Amino acid sequence: MPGGTTLAEATSAATTAISDVARAAAVGHEMPEMAYCPLELKGAKAKVTSAGNSFAINVSADDAATVAEIEKRSNAISPAP
Repeated sequence: MPGGTTLAEATSAATTAISDVARAAAVGHEMPEMAYCPLELKGAKAKVTSAGNSFAINVSADDAATVAEIEKRSNAISPAP
């Protein structure tokens, strides 16, 4: 896997992403301790797809303000190359 990531690690990351979106929806998206996470935003949607030997996680939203916040949070935890 690229960057030394194992299939188990990639699968775990994908599962975590889906769980984060579900948890956020269940608690009403008010989780101050997760303020850094792009998946915790109200209206955020995550789609996990196979990308060869890894997974791609696409986080999206329907409104521009949420998209901008997703980009801000995503870049803070994993800056674009």
